[in-house]
Amino acid sequence: STWGLIIGMNSQAPPNQVRNLLLLALGYAIYTATFSGHLTVASLASQEVMHEKNLSTLPVAMVLAFHVLLCIPASFIMGRYGRKIGFICGGCCALIGGALCTIAVKTKTFPVLLLGGACLGGFGAFSSYMRFAAVEVSELRHRSKAVSFVVFGGATLSLLGPETARITHALGGFDTYYEGAMAMAVLYIIVIALLKLPTPPPAIKSNKSTVEPKNERLLAEPIAVESAVVSEPIRDRTVTEMIKTSTFLIAVVSQIGAYFGMALIMTATPLAMKHYGYKFGPTVLTVQLHLLGMFVPGFFAGFIIDAIQPLPTIMLGMLSFLSASAMLLTAHSLSHFMVGLVFVGIGWNLSYIAGTRLFLEVPKTKTETVQLQAANEFLVMLFGSIASVLAGVLFSSVGWRTLSFLLIPMAGTVIIVSVVAMVARRR
Repeated sequence: STWGLIIGMNSQAPPNQVRNLLLLALGYAIYTATFSGHLTVASLASQEVMHEKNLSTLPVAMVLAFHVLLCIPASFIMGRYGRKIGFICGGCCALIGGALCTIAVKTKTFPVLLLGGACLGGFGAFSSYMRFAAVEVSELRHRSKAVSFVVFGGATLSLLGPETARITHALGGFDTYYEGAMAMAVLYIIVIALLKLPTPPPAIKSNKSTVEPKNERLLAEPIAVESAVVSEPIRDRTVTEMIKTSTFLIAVVSQIGAYFGMALIMTATPLAMKHYGYKFGPTVLTVQLHLLGMFVPGFFAGFIIDAIQPLPTIMLGMLSFLSASAMLLTAHSLSHFMVGLVFVGIGWNLSYIAGTRLFLEVPKTKTETVQLQAANEFLVMLFGSIASVLAGVLFSSVGWRTLSFLLIPMAGTVIIVSVVAMVARRR
């Protein structure tokens, strides 16, 4: 189909595959629009509700904290009932979260604002698995492009979040924005309802463990065949055994680095720009450019990964973080903020997608997949939430320059790990 060719798949790709990827991209776009809007206004709304700068980033931290707490249950719910049910649960969380934030802003009740952020964290916990859903509905040779396209889908509506925040803030305040977020949640649920995703196969019980039917062992992705048939049941490993594999560790370190760097800078940016005298309009524009940097590279990130492999792509992403740090440390002009935040977005995109692609190379059964995906999301979002909390504390205590400098040791660590891994693989 024409859309299949646009996505990067050949004309023989199954129609349902292309349809599902388009809907997943749209769903992910609605999620990023809602999240980016909350990210833009949460710290400022917090200061409006409660005049305490040290706690102003706490609503954003609540989003990421509950993303961490709920990502493991979300994975198991999807493993039992299917992706579609899980994504609908996420949409319901967004609807409730938007309602609570609206009430919080109107009544100036800080705990309710935190509770609304917690619900939006649940929305993120379920929606973050969309990139894995894209893998599951795609042919083996198209997996990198499928992940890349769904993440690119975030760019289509991600700008709508900050722009809606700007317009609604001018018209009626932050409560008007959160009312719009509720409408977005309804649209998200409708999009998910149109998906045609496979349901989880029933497990086959054995005396030793619960295993999946044949074809259960998923081999590392760079292989010449589509699947491998296993004639005998394979014992599922413990989570501890799985996370000790070198491929998993490298994949999760790159994703942690991407999220930590992005959350640290992005959460503090509205506060920093306000501190340096910028009004809300330029702040929104900076966030929008950052979001373009986060999601537009997703359109071609899959092609880059296929061309040079995941590890070099991860290092490219970290080099973008280093460029961002250099730009943000140089000066505080609007152009420096804008270019620096674009580099942060590009670094996140390349490192995050390449880390996800590397995660797919970890050999695992279908039962293990649920556990390993949960462990991956838990660790990534745990460090993301820590970065969001640190953003407000560090900005208040040591300032913007020191906070921006922290990107250097973060990126350097991930680059060293990637180089060591590349050398080990060549041996």
